[in-house]
Amino acid sequence: MAKFRCKASGNIIEFTYEVDIKSTRRNKAYEEIISVEEVIETPAQDVKDATPAKKVGRPSTKVAAEASE
Repeated sequence: MAKFRCKASGNIIEFTYEVDIKSTRRNKAYEEIISVEEVIETPAQDVKDATPAKKVGRPSTKVAAEASE
């Protein structure tokens, strides 16, 4: 894939087929945009650290009564 910018309007177009890319490179009305994609790696977090532990099941009647008050 290649991206090109129109010199007159500034619009950006993207081509995937090699025929289109070659013909647009020869066209003086467009300039190719060469971008370097940077991959930013984030450190992997442990699942246990990311989510707090919850009790499984229905809450007891004592907890439910306190929450409704």
